[in-house]
Amino acid sequence: MSELTTPISTIEDRTGAEVWPQGEDRARISPRWVGLLIVLILLGVVGYYASVPDGTVAAIAAFVIGIVVLMAFELTTQRDWFRPRILVLSVLSLYALPLPAVLMAAPSLAVLATPAQVAQSCLIVLFSYLGVMLGDLTPRPRAMDELVRRFSLNDATLRAVFVLFAAVVTPIFLFEFLRLTRSGYFDLGRAERLGYASMHGVGLFFPAYTGLMLLCIFSIVPVFDARGRTLDRLKGYALVGLLTMLILVTVVFIESRYLLAVALLGTMTVIHRRYRRLPKAAILAVALLATLIFMVMAFTRADYRMGALGPAESFHPLRHGELRELHESTIYTAAYLEEHAPLYGATYFNAYRVVLPRFLVARPAELKGDDDDLIRVDPTLWYSALKSFDRFSRGHHFGFSSTAEAYLNFGLAGPCIVFALFIIALRTLHENAARGAFFLGMYAIAAGSTFWFIRSPVAYYVKDWLMFFLVPVFLLAAVLAWARPILRDA
Repeated sequence: MSELTTPISTIEDRTGAEVWPQGEDRARISPRWVGLLIVLILLGVVGYYASVPDGTVAAIAAFVIGIVVLMAFELTTQRDWFRPRILVLSVLSLYALPLPAVLMAAPSLAVLATPAQVAQSCLIVLFSYLGVMLGDLTPRPRAMDELVRRFSLNDATLRAVFVLFAAVVTPIFLFEFLRLTRSGYFDLGRAERLGYASMHGVGLFFPAYTGLMLLCIFSIVPVFDARGRTLDRLKGYALVGLLTMLILVTVVFIESRYLLAVALLGTMTVIHRRYRRLPKAAILAVALLATLIFMVMAFTRADYRMGALGPAESFHPLRHGELRELHESTIYTAAYLEEHAPLYGATYFNAYRVVLPRFLVARPAELKGDDDDLIRVDPTLWYSALKSFDRFSRGHHFGFSSTAEAYLNFGLAGPCIVFALFIIALRTLHENAARGAFFLGMYAIAAGSTFWFIRSPVAYYVKDWLMFFLVPVFLLAAVLAWARPILRDA
């Protein structure tokens, strides 16, 4: 059988992963190869028109139409929309399409960049799509049975970790939340919040909040798979109550669309993989509802309530950074590389200075926009200072996409390499999700955090995982492993 084909029918495990071919020897072309072909054609068309005079508008139109065709093909031919390839392509398109689409439909609205800059950015972003398709074509990850046996925490330990983590961190979260509420922090606009944070600090609120959110998603399976005793049922009620409280705080107070997306997508991933495969109609309904909630959150933010933004700016299609920062950060990076050499991995080598706490690794306290070392330490700070030094000096940071970071380090090959590695990592977690609650929880968090990976440097994505979640979980597990023999012998 040709390597370009796949069997007509497959056996699927509880996660929806294909585990063994069966049926007739007839075959069809794999959708993965068709998707790769579409991306390669797009690269040729967009690259050609972006390089010829007066061809930038055609390049942008080809990009928009081509991505729409690609996503329509992927979504109609794939039965499971929670597979890594579909997930990453969908989120990537959510960030990649708005700016080119607005520029194509109403050029007067896209005042943030010239058509030539957007066309060049479209070509760079297409290499991220190429990386996703190539990463998904790599050999299927092997079962990590030995790794699961050595490092996967059993369900009983995971339930104990949930109880200890929640018992320690929830009071801290509630204390910090009440303190910030009394201070009027949540009534401020975004710029005023940044000024307040730089002057007074926000304590442990955001680390506690992020850690609890990730913990709830991670703990759904071990908690709800053991709800026989009254104590186990109480743990389930506590998890639901805690997750509901965090979502309400996200919508009403923090007004963070990203964190709400992490909660919704991560929870849906667990339900879909473990308990009940969600039909496509239900997924579309949740997506539309989430979009409506995001719009309401966007136009009822404190910035608008306080009159900090006028009506024209408030309802500008590209007012919100999530809709433009993928291309905008890529455009700034392309301008930098016209006068400088690529960094050849400098931002990845220096990622530990972002990931580790300040008391372990010194980070520059005073950073200036013209500091040559700034871009090598933290490209987000470099980009924020370059884009608006006034807002940067008041503590405001703009999103610097992982596509722009990869391009900054390795040129056009960068986005292809980074996204291929990311999709391979997701596939590894996905293939092992049926082997225990630990890997299923890890995949749910990784899937839910895809938004954060695409619109932030890799170091920020790793930091959320490592410092706010994985380190506390394994520390608590180590404490439990040490204390249990002592408690039994006591």
